[in-house]
Amino acid sequence: FADTQGQVEVSRVPAGEEPSALLIDRLGRRAYAFSSRSNTVTVLDLATRSKVLQVATEAPPLRGALDRAGNTIYIASPNSAYLTAHATTDLSVRRRVYVGLGVSALLVDPASDLLYVGRAAEQRLDVFDPFSPMPVDLVDLPASPSLLAIDDAQNALYVLLPDVGALAVLDLASRRLLATFAVGAGPRALALMGERR
Repeated sequence: FADTQGQVEVSRVPAGEEPSALLIDRLGRRAYAFSSRSNTVTVLDLATRSKVLQVATEAPPLRGALDRAGNTIYIASPNSAYLTAHATTDLSVRRRVYVGLGVSALLVDPASDLLYVGRAAEQRLDVFDPFSPMPVDLVDLPASPSLLAIDDAQNALYVLLPDVGALAVLDLASRRLLATFAVGAGPRALALMGERR
């Protein structure tokens, strides 16, 4: 934890070996740290700066996404063909959804609760209703996706395409590609002002 004003470290909390992704809930109360090296997800209380819970996962977790109500966290792994849905209270597994191997991108649209899942070897996103075992839609992309974000004002999905150093923008209503921007080689992060949370 760091004080951004004073630019100093305030405290540290163990969160598995080399945590590689962090997800903060919509109320800013809890954070979920994903450690693919130790196959764990650590739940942190942000107010007390403490570890609440740490659980082992079946496969190295890549990242997670929370449903609209904040009751379910979906955890994806590139080494598992299943997306797991966990209760946020204790991270117990509620259900598993077959999505295929090689997951590289995951996002839940909080406006619709639809899940967007991308795989490293494919130039598309699969769209899942949380209660359907099969995709309800497919979205074609110019390259394989890694990170996703939704611009709330424009109702547009931004998709980072690291293999081609680009950012694709899609209209969520029509699922049509609006634009593609070059962002340089090896992009690793994506953040939007006005991102839908």
